[in-house]
Amino acid sequence: MSSPTVPAKTTVLVVGGGPAGAYAASVLARRNVDVTILEAAKFPRYHIGESMLASTNYFLEYIDAREKVLAHGFVYKPGGAFKLRKDFPAAYTNFVSYFCQSNVPFVF
Repeated sequence: MSSPTVPAKTTVLVVGGGPAGAYAASVLARRNVDVTILEAAKFPRYHIGESMLASTNYFLEYIDAREKVLAHGFVYKPGGAFKLRKDFPAAYTNFVSYFCQSNVPFVF
């Protein structure tokens, strides 16, 4: 398999194909902006983070990616506890968006 070529000219150059770079490039491309992503790592790459906040659902819908993410079968997680220091109690965060009253499952 040959390596993709980097164009000599582009309107927007996104450095990094992680979640933020991929999302930004997707939004720009949907607006017919000439965009190129440069990523050093080969995908799939090692990553940490098996949960996403409910607020990302709206962004995934905007780029027509929510159904693909839901179909992947990630574990549903309604919240999490975080303990930053051993002398402080754990803090709980609810991942479910309280303002969305939909029966459609959330992505986590």
